Amino acid sequence: MQAPKAQGAGHIIAAARDPQRLQRELQRGADAAVVLTGHDDVAWAIRDAAGHHEIDMIIDPLWGEPALAAMRSPSRHARLIQIGNSASPTIKLPAGVLRPDLLQIVGVMDVPIDERREAYRTLTDHAARGQITVDVMPLPLADVAAASEQQKRGAPAKLVLTP
Repeated sequence: MQAPKAQGAGHIIAAARDPQRLQRELQRGADAAVVLTGHDDVAWAIRDAAGHHEIDMIIDPLWGEPALAAMRSPSRHARLIQIGNSASPTIKLPAGVLRPDLLQIVGVMDVPIDERREAYRTLTDHAARGQITVDVMPLPLADVAAASEQQKRGAPAKLVLTP
């Protein structure tokens, strides 16, 4: 939530499976929050959380049903940036979601390297100025297998393996 705000984003909707995580996202700048329940009403809840604001970008680290719900909520000409698949590696995608002018799906690696490099530099500049904080959870390197499993389930913070 902090990164888009630092970049000038207007109305940000946080969506997550964990209500406690959503509380933290609201404290860090999200304007609204939606619990991902896996039900069809999630798309409606996202549109409701947007209020009169357009939903023009979706950043999706989950894929699967949560991504499909998000894809049913945006404004015309929206872009979904797909960055992960912690909810599911596959999706059953109805054709109507991708009709012309409705939604463009872009993989994070589709962005040219120079743009990614500049975005990362800008992000780290914001972090260095204290505009972005990152929750970390140090774990011993010996626990790498457990850390991997925790990451797959959705870690509550960035996992940092230490010697």
